[in-house]
Amino acid sequence: MIQILLSLSILCNSFVHEHYTSITNINFNSKQNIEIVMEFTAHDVEYHFEKDRNLLLKLGSSNENEATDSILANYVFNHFNISLNNSLIKLDFIGKEINNDESLILYFEKKGFKNIKSLEISNDLLCKHYPTQQNIVHLEGDLKNSFIFNSKQTNYKFK
Repeated sequence: MIQILLSLSILCNSFVHEHYTSITNINFNSKQNIEIVMEFTAHDVEYHFEKDRNLLLKLGSSNENEATDSILANYVFNHFNISLNNSLIKLDFIGKEINNDESLILYFEKKGFKNIKSLEISNDLLCKHYPTQQNIVHLEGDLKNSFIFNSKQTNYKFK
């Protein structure tokens, strides 16, 4: 009996995780384009929308919400901002992938930027429902740097 209870306890705990992390790679390439790839745990994103808006996304299923792409893009636009040279830029949503490992990948870009003198990012993605959420941002290409955003540190000016 103890083995059954122990097995059930281990099984239940394997579905709950205590670390909430997103990883964003921002590539500033020589063609004056910004390419952004964001990676999340899909069920964390689904939980956020279920709790926040009573909305079921059903990511990657045949019953996926028809408006999922616009819902996700608008959420990112409201919770992840980039200011170049003190001007907020509007990102273009390219698409998404849901992988078998429960990862959700979002793709964005911005074409035609020049002469970056200052870069500031605001990032509070998923912090509302996950107080320990960490949003790691890596700058690649012409600019190289990294920063970890969280519920207490949502803005950072890169130098």
